[in-house]
Amino acid sequence: DWSSDVCSSDLPAKATLLFEVELYSIGALDSVDEVDDELEKLTISEKLEQAEARRQQGNDEFRAGRYEDAYRMYQQATNYFTVKAHDFMDDDKVTAVLLPSYLNLAASALKLGKNQQAIINAKKALDLDPKNIKGLYRMAQGYLNLKDYKMAQMTVREALIHQPDSKLLKQLLKQISKNFKAFKQKQKKGYSTMFGWEKND
Repeated sequence: DWSSDVCSSDLPAKATLLFEVELYSIGALDSVDEVDDELEKLTISEKLEQAEARRQQGNDEFRAGRYEDAYRMYQQATNYFTVKAHDFMDDDKVTAVLLPSYLNLAASALKLGKNQQAIINAKKALDLDPKNIKGLYRMAQGYLNLKDYKMAQMTVREALIHQPDSKLLKQLLKQISKNFKAFKQKQKKGYSTMFGWEKND
């Protein structure tokens, strides 16, 4: 179920955007440099084993509805390959751990209402697999929740190129159109009230 789970088109032109940054430590390490040093000591096999363990823990937390804990576990799984990550991008075994971790981060973020984080992690999944339908679907959900209807629609249409018969994608596209229509009507009503168009002479 893709629905298991940056920009907003109605933001003012000069709006200040705040980005949430979450840092998770590994073990009892005191600094980023110390984390990097400890990760560097691990072999690829050890990183894969520990990252997969964190991912599975995240799955257990997600199934139990503990989305904050799930998000943290998935984040820790990806942290094993943030040090000199470019060294691992061609490794199928690493991708097999990173791809579902990023997808699950996106799903957890959507559950938590962290739509920008959902989009960011979906994009990271798509960097590994540009045609990944779950990544496109969850990114579109994030855009929809942020009322960025144009990006949401574009993302779903891209997914439909790869899976044109998907009922879930078609349903999401209809939801985007419905929400956009309601948004425009609300916006129009707001303008009418603002300028007094609804008042009798």
